[in-house]
Amino acid sequence: MLKKICVTYLSVLLALLMLDGLWLGWLAKDTYQQQIGFLMRQEMPVWPWVIFYVLYSASIVYLAIVSSEKLNQGLSKGFVLGLSAYGAYNLTNYTLTENWPLAITLQDWAWGCTVTSITALVGMWVWLRCK
Repeated sequence: MLKKICVTYLSVLLALLMLDGLWLGWLAKDTYQQQIGFLMRQEMPVWPWVIFYVLYSASIVYLAIVSSEKLNQGLSKGFVLGLSAYGAYNLTNYTLTENWPLAITLQDWAWGCTVTSITALVGMWVWLRCK
């Protein structure tokens, strides 16, 4: 069982890193720069990203995958997790940060639902096939 959890976790982590890298590095990069570039650091510390990806991947495995029996269950639980986690992040930013754009709030929230759903689906697929 430990092997199954580890393989699933690594697949989730890899999928999350690849998808978020594509999103942040290419698809939404210009939008973020235009909308909230004035808030961005010139040099970003790495450790917060590492902690987020390690813990969020574990959360996806624990909350969306291990408790599911079918692909669609993992997908829907991933969606709810993304809705909650990215909603908390984006709505908090919108509430507390002066000039935080509503468009970024909604776009990033939608992305969080999407990336968490897809990542949970990938992890669920691995979970069901791993012995």
